[in-house]
Amino acid sequence: MLLLTLPTIAQDVTPQVTAEPEEAQPFVGDAEVAVESLFVRELPAQESEAVGSLFEDDRLQVIGRNLDGLWFQVRRQGRAFNLGWVLAEYLNYDFSPELLPLTNSEIGLEGETAVIDTGYAVYYRAEGALRNVPFVSGELLLNVPLGAVLPVLARDDSSSWFQVNYRGTIGWVSRAAVRPTPNIRAVPVYRVPGVPVIDAPIIAPEIQLAQLERFREYAVASYDVANGLAEFWFQVAQGEVMPCEPPPFVQEYLVGRNDVRELPELDRYVPRFNEGILLLNDSIEPLTQCGVLDRDRVTDARNAAINARIIFSATQGQLDSLEELILTIQAGNAE
Repeated sequence: MLLLTLPTIAQDVTPQVTAEPEEAQPFVGDAEVAVESLFVRELPAQESEAVGSLFEDDRLQVIGRNLDGLWFQVRRQGRAFNLGWVLAEYLNYDFSPELLPLTNSEIGLEGETAVIDTGYAVYYRAEGALRNVPFVSGELLLNVPLGAVLPVLARDDSSSWFQVNYRGTIGWVSRAAVRPTPNIRAVPVYRVPGVPVIDAPIIAPEIQLAQLERFREYAVASYDVANGLAEFWFQVAQGEVMPCEPPPFVQEYLVGRNDVRELPELDRYVPRFNEGILLLNDSIEPLTQCGVLDRDRVTDARNAAINARIIFSATQGQLDSLEELILTIQAGNAE
């Protein structure tokens, strides 16, 4: 805080009072019941005692989340006392659940590490792998479900991977699968211990090029889907009546430890590429519900397709440059 000191006037002995800074209030979100009826539970668990009932369109305030973010603690609008817990999937809401405070961290704990509210969290936009290290080649510990909200303990230097706590298990998740809180850059960077010297095998250029070509084919096919969707949503925005024939959702590009060993650049390229896959599926999703769509949803779907197309195009450019480098090295070794 910057303080400006004024000259003291001898006759003025009135004490100066410094205002206390206001304490930040916990985030509270608004929601409505999206199903015909549901029970409110005393604790965030299906086997917990039912302490009340809610009905479709009942309006609520959401005041907290449980240790994996799949349950919300709620109260009625304008009321001071809390009702209890409901599954988040039964509510309609337009806030970011990762902003909610963690208000129950005991029920559902399965691992050895207590879950604490670090002030930073990520929301799973898709089912995501939890790995033991911040690399796509890391060991798969378990899969975290869509909609989970987990506290963040650390990040890597580029904020491409986040260390999280899922029900007591510590692991790493790729940014491609999650949406982090806006202040995520304030999370401490994980300091990797000294890397031991490893006798790494030399991978033949032919093997590297085969991995590269496999990835390129997937990137080109994904680009074509994104391009078609961008054009489709443009026509819809212009008022054209288009057939409701949604393409299947696109799977993320999967690589294993051996793939990364053969082409290490996959560790850098694939997470960003899979962000494009999530955007692509965001553009496909509205097509699964045929009917009249509002303009905002059409705009969002088209923007998702365009942004996915940009990512896929950039990936192809990276692969072209990498291919040129591999071929240059191969030619040099042949001389």
